[in-house]
Amino acid sequence: MSGRLRTIRARIVLAPQEGFLFAGTLRDNLRIGRPTATDAEIETALARLGILERFRPLEDGLDTEVQERGSRLSAGEKQ
Repeated sequence: MSGRLRTIRARIVLAPQEGFLFAGTLRDNLRIGRPTATDAEIETALARLGILERFRPLEDGLDTEVQERGSRLSAGEKQ
C-alpha cells in the first residue's frame, strides 16, 4: 500500500447512527479505537467532550460492565 493511501485510510472515521458497545467495560469499549490509550488519555478525551462526569456516578465508573450491545445503558448513554 502506498504511503498516500495509508495516510488517507488512517484518517477515515465511521460514525454510525446507532451506537454499538461490545461486552466488557466502558473503558474497554473506549479503547477499541486506540488500544494503547492510557486511563488519563481516556479521561481527558471524555472531559473535553463534556461527558466524563456522566460516567463517574456509575457503580464502577468507567470500569462498569456494559454487557453485549450496551444492554445495561440507556440509549442516550450508549451514544
